Amino acid sequence: MVGNRHRKKIKARPMIHGAENTSPSSPGHRKPWLGGRISVWNLALLLLALVSATLFVVRCLRFEGLWYDESVQYWISRGIDAFSPPFQKPGNVADVMHHNARGNLDPGGYSILLHFWLMMSRTLEWQRLLPLLFFALGSGCLAWLGWRWRRSFKFALLAGLVPAVYPVLRDHANEARAYSMELAAIVIACLTLDVVLTHRRRNALLIGGLVIGLFFWSRYSFVLVAMAVTGAFATYCLLEKKTLSARLAPIAWFVLPMVVLGVLVLWLGFYPQYRDRISWENGALVRYLDVFKASHATTEKVMTNLFHPIAWPLTVIPLLVLSRKIWRRRGQRAPLGSEQPLAPQYLVALFTIIITAAVWKWHPWAVAMKWGNYLQALSAVTLVRVAADLLALVERKDTSRVRFARFEPLALTCAITVACVLMIRHDRKPWTHVPELIRFLDKLNPKREEVSVIPNYYPTLRYYYEDGPARGSKDFPRIYRLPYWGANTPLIWKRTRYLVSDLPLQTTQSHYLETTILSKEGLPKNLYLVEKPTAPDSSSAAPPPSPSTPER
Repeated sequence: MVGNRHRKKIKARPMIHGAENTSPSSPGHRKPWLGGRISVWNLALLLLALVSATLFVVRCLRFEGLWYDESVQYWISRGIDAFSPPFQKPGNVADVMHHNARGNLDPGGYSILLHFWLMMSRTLEWQRLLPLLFFALGSGCLAWLGWRWRRSFKFALLAGLVPAVYPVLRDHANEARAYSMELAAIVIACLTLDVVLTHRRRNALLIGGLVIGLFFWSRYSFVLVAMAVTGAFATYCLLEKKTLSARLAPIAWFVLPMVVLGVLVLWLGFYPQYRDRISWENGALVRYLDVFKASHATTEKVMTNLFHPIAWPLTVIPLLVLSRKIWRRRGQRAPLGSEQPLAPQYLVALFTIIITAAVWKWHPWAVAMKWGNYLQALSAVTLVRVAADLLALVERKDTSRVRFARFEPLALTCAITVACVLMIRHDRKPWTHVPELIRFLDKLNPKREEVSVIPNYYPTLRYYYEDGPARGSKDFPRIYRLPYWGANTPLIWKRTRYLVSDLPLQTTQSHYLETTILSKEGLPKNLYLVEKPTAPDSSSAAPPPSPSTPER
């Protein structure tokens, strides 16, 4: 017919995400956001998630346990040395990067963001809001990924709640440092990979590479994930049936912005840090990390890093999935858009573990601790991918679709409820108890320099008195003997009656062997009683404050 020549050609969308599922819930079949109508059950689950998230956020914002690392981060972002004398003039961005190099192990992007963030307010709640926004951004992008992988409102909602299931991610959601920024970076990097594999246009590749490159400024460990994402993208491109130049061009456009921004991070962030902190006294300031590096590797640590429940989505499951797919393709020359493509998220997980193992000599590998924040974030993303694939598999096996139609809503509802309960029950115990300490000392009214403060506690106490709730108090620094640069020594002297320390009594005592330190009933936490030594002038001085005391 004549009219046929005017019909538009319909181009089939390549199935490249492991989305071989052709059911109505697969990415190829776009269901309305709420299943065609506003489901009361969906709204009830959404309300439960919103209430749980609100309670979680309120508790996080009201958390007063500002500790050493956070307070040092605060002073870095103010452009002030954390161990300088009280009441110093704030610095500019150059000062922020200078102090970041001396007192931090992150590239400095979060320090600069916090520098401008603090121009609007310096309250503790305002500081905690910034990492919470990054946590929300990461959760929202993970919900988007869940929607891309399985067109289900309940599944997308569950995907957005998955970070709350991981202990380290949940505990550091409000920590005023770069951990939540790294979570957002990793989820966005995986989302970017999912998008650019579908849309190979030059602009999309450049923007995707630029977004990932900008997050190089979050934490150095994110670079390992970015390398894995790049490796997964390159694998897809190189295995396609195209000319060599056509396969290499997308890789080049994707990597170019990352290379440029990576050079800037090395020049402005890592090199000053290496010079002023990492290599200082042959690595004395970073030696506490050696216990998590290959030099202290044991069979138990290796097994934990590979087979801890958190590590399963990064090690065991990707190996099983990819080996099964490769076995099915054995002897075939099928392109990646075929019926059984490789799954990019599993490639990212395996590549990240391989890269982490390769740099273990220099970089900590501890999946269950905060140095494994990037691994837990990537595990959360991969877990969502695993759940999407499992649901698709069960759906294909159920030919009648009746049992699955009942099973899926029930399973997702139970999982959403568990995640919400974990958020509601979240209660991070503080290490420092500064408000309680200040209230006690206000009533006690000590005399001049009767309260000594150990170096670990000084940046935190200083914040509360200079910019925090106790701002303007006449007690600071009058009643304290402080451990700033050039301060009087010894720290514990003839007038000292109390010692402020967030360390256990035994550890605190080990620093001051010629002084008896007691924990007395009625004293607030972090405050010890000091018995005067027989020879006051010979008391052991406090450890000299360094650009940073080892992290916990």
